[in-house]
Amino acid sequence: MKKILSNNTKIKIRTVLFITIGWILVGMLNIYYNHLIMLSQEAFEFNDYDLETALLTNMVALFIAGLGGGSLIIFFLKDRLRKMPLGMVIIINMISFLLIIALVSILAFVFYYYILVGESYFDGDLWFNLGEFVTSYGFLLNLIVWTVVTTATIVVLQVNDKYGKGVFLETLLGKYHNPINEERIFMFLDLKSSTTIAEKLGHKKYFKLLNRFFEDVTKGVIENKGDIYQYVGDEVVITWTLEDGLENANCIRCFFEIESIINRHAHKYIEKYRIKPTFKAALHGGEVTTGEVGTFKKDIIFTGDVLNTTSRIEDKCNEFNAKLLVSESLIVQLPVNGEFNAEEIGDIELKGKQNPVKIYKVSRVFTGEEQVVVE
Repeated sequence: MKKILSNNTKIKIRTVLFITIGWILVGMLNIYYNHLIMLSQEAFEFNDYDLETALLTNMVALFIAGLGGGSLIIFFLKDRLRKMPLGMVIIINMISFLLIIALVSILAFVFYYYILVGESYFDGDLWFNLGEFVTSYGFLLNLIVWTVVTTATIVVLQVNDKYGKGVFLETLLGKYHNPINEERIFMFLDLKSSTTIAEKLGHKKYFKLLNRFFEDVTKGVIENKGDIYQYVGDEVVITWTLEDGLENANCIRCFFEIESIINRHAHKYIEKYRIKPTFKAALHGGEVTTGEVGTFKKDIIFTGDVLNTTSRIEDKCNEFNAKLLVSESLIVQLPVNGEFNAEEIGDIELKGKQNPVKIYKVSRVFTGEEQVVVE
């Protein structure tokens, strides 16, 4: 039994490191700026003020604050606050960040004073100067600066949550300002018997079921390097870059990962909704045009025949009693030998398509081996 670190955990660790590195860079710029101000005004208390010591002290402090604050938000608060209003999420995150920044700033001052002046931590002058420090204009200005920085951090995290990882930076750099062509893989995944379930549960309870189902779908998507493109009623559209989707057959593996997650949580679904969700899906890949649209409300969209074809293939799942159908053009590029079985169905006429499309019914071959994912 092989232990591996989950992709979700790896993403969280990378996010914490990006926050930490970003904060250190901002902190260094802030120190240089304050240094120039102090030199111009000759207002600093310590005659033997040393810029290098100040930089080192603040870098250590920000490293601790970034790791602590980033870990608190990413590993602890993020999932717990997911269902709360956005305004409340921002306020709680900001307060958490600022408390950590204030605490680390005080500890950094104590550390700095001890290194520079060489007095005991319990020396009376230290605590007097500490009191002066926390009531000073500089400390207040520092909190204001870091309020802006932490708010920007939270906004970036929220944008990435809404549009997918890396989209904020790509939008900032204008990657999709002009449409581009790229190769992508799409999965259309649809909840089965949704109309019957909605009638049985009622609209509000059905919505809660759907939301819970999409949460479990998202876990499988993250684990297999995919992105949620959009939700359409009871259907979710998932996409990969060609490289990520083909790697280790991530696009196919994603479907069965979601199935495993739903099966593990089956008792919870049955206990709360008296049903276990079942679903079907289709996979297809090819060239799409990607770009930013809209004026009042902007969004990044994909256009091309690939999406229409994937949707039409997904419509055929019930006809062929298949959970997962994959186009031939995609299946020939995937490493499916051994773990997955691809059964050829043949050339199928699809609505709106002039030429038939060859599709395969894909199932999983159980080998008895199991991986333990460390969350």
